[in-house]
Amino acid sequence: MQQPDSGAIHRIMQGDVKCDSYILSHVVSNLLSNARKYTSRGSIVLSFHGEVNGKLVFRVADTGRGLPKAIRDRLFRTEVTTGDNRGTGLGLPSCGLFCKAAGGYARLVNTCLQDDGGHGGFTIFEFAVEGSVVQVEHNTLPSRASNTKLDAMIHSSHAH
Repeated sequence: MQQPDSGAIHRIMQGDVKCDSYILSHVVSNLLSNARKYTSRGSIVLSFHGEVNGKLVFRVADTGRGLPKAIRDRLFRTEVTTGDNRGTGLGLPSCGLFCKAAGGYARLVNTCLQDDGGHGGFTIFEFAVEGSVVQVEHNTLPSRASNTKLDAMIHSSHAH
């Protein structure tokens, strides 16, 4: 089994961050995948909110259908699914566990259900992983580190 590279350096907008690349990639990929599944029109935004108390803080926001009240408090548990069979139900729980293992957290910030016309829905997740904002010379990176492009803001229009 390949060990996560905790020395990876990722390009975020105009700065670089150092954190566990496997965990960052897993959480970003899962939250963006969920947002794509449930956002038929509107936007999906991944934003980097900086370093706070030794943690790198990110948010994923979408204008999708929103989350029912009945599952909001239990989203990061394995027994909770949306009930539409679009996944295994392990995505958010794994995000929560990975973030915790990386000295951070994952949480639902806010959500609102769409109205009957399919308007007004949104969901915002926030997650943090232990890490730091660093300045590096890109041509002098240590051989073990990887320099991976990660756009801090991803817009996805789904006009139907």
